[in-house]
Amino acid sequence: NGSAVDEVISLYEDHSARNQVNVEVAEEGMPCLSVHTIMNMPHLTVQALALTLCHLKQFGFERIFFQGASFRSLSSSTEMNLSANTLQQLEVVRNNSDGSESGSLFHNMNHTLTVYGSRLLRHWVTHPLCDRNLISARLDAVSEIAACMGSHSSSQISDDLDEEGSERTIVPPEFYLVLSSVLTALSRSPDVQRGITRIFHRTAKATELWKLF
Repeated sequence: NGSAVDEVISLYEDHSARNQVNVEVAEEGMPCLSVHTIMNMPHLTVQALALTLCHLKQFGFERIFFQGASFRSLSSSTEMNLSANTLQQLEVVRNNSDGSESGSLFHNMNHTLTVYGSRLLRHWVTHPLCDRNLISARLDAVSEIAACMGSHSSSQISDDLDEEGSERTIVPPEFYLVLSSVLTALSRSPDVQRGITRIFHRTAKATELWKLF
C-alpha cells in the first residue's frame, strides 16, 4: 500500500542522511540504493520491498537492503534456479528412501574439509552454472588442484569443454606443498563465514569472536 512505500522512501532518505552519501555511492565506496533508483523499480517490486523491509525492521535487519549489491536482475543470473521438486526427484541433496543425505549427489561429491566449504559446494550443486565460460573456468580450477593433489580424474572431465589449442599448465611440485599446507590450516579453522555473518548482524557471542581472532 501507499503507506508502506512511503516508509521505504523515508528509510532510505534517513540512511543517506546519516551516512552523508550522494545519491549513488557511499563514502566507503559501497554502492548504495538511492530513492531515485527505488522509484524506477516496477510498482510490484517496490511494494514487495516495502513489505520485506517492514518485516526485517522487527529484527533490526532492514539495513541489509541499503546496499545496491543486494539487488540483481534475474535475466543476468549465471546460475540455474532448481525447484524443490527437481532437487527431490533427482536426489541432489537428500535421497528418496529415508530423506537423509546418504547416497545423494551432494553426499557423493562432498569431500570438503570445512563447514563453509561444504556450504559452498552445496550451493554449487543446487545452483548449477548455466554459463559455458564460467563452467570451463571452474572446471579448470578444480582440475588444476586435483592434478596437483595426485588425482587426474577431474582433469579428464574438463577435456570435453577445452577448445583446441588450449594451453596446459604444468604445476610445479612446490605448489603441492603450499596447497597441502593451506588445506591443513583450513581444516582446523572455525566456521569463518558464519562468524562474519553473525558479526555483521550484531548477534555474535564473545566465544565466537574469540574463535575467529
